[in-house]
Amino acid sequence: MNQQVRDVQKWLENPPFFSCERTSALTVTGGSVVAVPWDQSTSNGFTVTKNASGDIVSASPKYAGRYRLYAQLCGKLSAAGGHLNIYIRVNGNTEGMGVASYENTSFMDSAVCSTIVSLTPSDVITTHTYVSSGRTGYLTNTLEQQLASVFLGYWIGGAQ
Repeated sequence: MNQQVRDVQKWLENPPFFSCERTSALTVTGGSVVAVPWDQSTSNGFTVTKNASGDIVSASPKYAGRYRLYAQLCGKLSAAGGHLNIYIRVNGNTEGMGVASYENTSFMDSAVCSTIVSLTPSDVITTHTYVSSGRTGYLTNTLEQQLASVFLGYWIGGAQ
């Protein structure tokens, strides 16, 4: 009995999570959906996958359960009247989307997305972005934009 109580306590002290950040500029040509690579990560109970360039392209949980996923991408567009979208996808299916509208090219803004999903260890979580056609997105170009751009996931309970 004591061992079962101890194991639950250890789990709740450090449940599964991941946190990814961008520390370099990302330029996105408008008109198509593209994957968002991340530069740095911290995780427990997740496996992060990197591409040949060393960028983090996905995360997968090691344990089944309910997870909150959150993504935010900050930057500017080359022309006013456009949109910046961010998508959270699980196994290629869009589970959440956020949109920022740009009315002035001198302002920066963030597209934000949050969702709660049931995940298994075989699931692959990715983020994608879309910039309005005819515009270029200059994302995570400044320290402020980098600090505001994150990709997070954390366990909130057992699977349903």
